[in-house]
Amino acid sequence: MTMLENGLELVELEPEQVNLPADLTCWNIRSQAEALKSILS
Repeated sequence: MTMLENGLELVELEPEQVNLPADLTCWNIRSQAEALKSILS
């Protein structure tokens, strides 16, 4: 978890630390595309 990890200071993340959760989120959305379409339409 990166929220408030260092109080109010900014947390510096490496590209790999940003890309991994972004890729996981993308995979989750793509793998559940049909369910999401039915929910959002």
